[in-house]
Amino acid sequence: MVPSNIQSIFERTRGAKKILVVDLGFLGDSIHLIPALVAIKQNYPGAVLDVLSAPVGAEVLKLCPEVDAPRVFPLSEKSPAWWRHWSVIRSLRREKYDLTFNFSGADRTLFLSFLSGARWRVGQEGARKHFWSSILVPDLLPRIDSGLPVFRQKCEFLRRCGLSVVEEKFSLKVGGDARQWAIEKLPGPALHLARSNGRRSFVTRRARSVFLVFPFRTSRPF
Repeated sequence: MVPSNIQSIFERTRGAKKILVVDLGFLGDSIHLIPALVAIKQNYPGAVLDVLSAPVGAEVLKLCPEVDAPRVFPLSEKSPAWWRHWSVIRSLRREKYDLTFNFSGADRTLFLSFLSGARWRVGQEGARKHFWSSILVPDLLPRIDSGLPVFRQKCEFLRRCGLSVVEEKFSLKVGGDARQWAIEKLPGPALHLARSNGRRSFVTRRARSVFLVFPFRTSRPF
């Protein structure tokens, strides 16, 4: 059952002018976030939409035209505690956000949603339940069925908040400079292979992930 206060969240927040999505995702998570960002922008057409993400996620979200500012929360394989990043938190509070969406419910993201200072804070329950979760994020939705693809879980979350999600659309636009770089470096179709370390795809000096990009020729279109 969806709590009544969650069902009315869109009606209560339709006047929001500045929105922050807190989603500290890496490459795959950020791709799965895009249809939800498109839906948020469609439902709040006059609002500024920013996203707080991991560094690699922020790079991906620069290609999403619905995102006004991809903000970076430093994460690495040995990330310091969230409260050590006071400069990031101060910069978020200066933005005076009206509304935050939190799709993961992870402890770190709940605290960041709260510390953003947003008037309305919406999220879904995390894997671990705490008595203080609903204090940090007052509008907490029960977790969405994990059997759905991740991007559909996020869109279903928005539907339960009262938003209209008609089309689950992936919206990415590659700029001219990036296109030219690809043409010069990768003449012809290319295949990207990535090997994860089994936990997260961190890219550091001692990275355990291996990324290979090489050109190949094929007569078959993609």
